[in-house]
Amino acid sequence: MQGIRDLCDRHGCLLILDEVLTGMGRTGKWFAYQHFGIKPDLMALAKGMGAGYYPVAAMLARQELVDSVMKSGGFMHGHTYAGNPLACATGLAVLQATQEENLVQNAVEMGDYLRSGLEQLKEKYPVIGDVRGIGLLQGIEFVADPTKHTPFPAELHVFNKITQLAKKRGLLIYPRRSLNGVKGDHVLITPPLTVTKAEIDQILHLFDLSLSDLTGELFP
Repeated sequence: MQGIRDLCDRHGCLLILDEVLTGMGRTGKWFAYQHFGIKPDLMALAKGMGAGYYPVAAMLARQELVDSVMKSGGFMHGHTYAGNPLACATGLAVLQATQEENLVQNAVEMGDYLRSGLEQLKEKYPVIGDVRGIGLLQGIEFVADPTKHTPFPAELHVFNKITQLAKKRGLLIYPRRSLNGVKGDHVLITPPLTVTKAEIDQILHLFDLSLSDLTGELFP
C-alpha cells in the first residue's frame, strides 16, 4: 500500500480508501489503513458506524482538501435523507459504545485468539490452504492440494458447501470465490466486536464440525 501512496504522490492522484467493511475497529485499529503506515486523502465509511442498527455512512477527507473545496464555494451535494437525525444518533451511540467498552482492543485480543484456533484447524484439515486476515476479519481458503494450493474445480462450489454445512450447525459464515469471482473457494469469519472468548470457542467448535462434514462429502 505504501507503493500506491508513493505513486499517488509522484503523479498527483488521490488515494481513496473504502473502509466500509474494515473500518470502525474490526481489524484491531479504528481503520484498516492504520496497519500499513499510509494516509488516505478520502475515505468512505459505513457498516461498522451503524453496527447494523440503522443505515448510515460517511466520507472523510484530509483537511487541505476540505479547505480547497470550501474556498471554491463549498461541497454542493445533498440528498433527501442527508443528515437524518436517527441515523446520526445511532452512529454516535455506536462510536461511544465502541470507545467506552474498549471494543477495538477486544478486536485485537479476540482476533488473535480466533486466528490461533483457525491455524490449529488448518493443521487438522488439509482442505484449508490458508488462513489470513487481521483482527476479527479472518478468511479461510480451501484447496484441493495443500502442497500446490490447487483450487477445487469450480463446479463443486466448495465455498457454498461449507457455508450450508456451517448453517446447519448454527454457524453463519460469509462465502466468496477467491479467484476473479469464478473459481477458488474461501469464507470469512467476522464475529461482532463484542465477541467473548467463550463465543470464539463455540465458533471454532461449530466450524470444526462443519469442516468434518465437508471432508466427509468431498472424500467419502
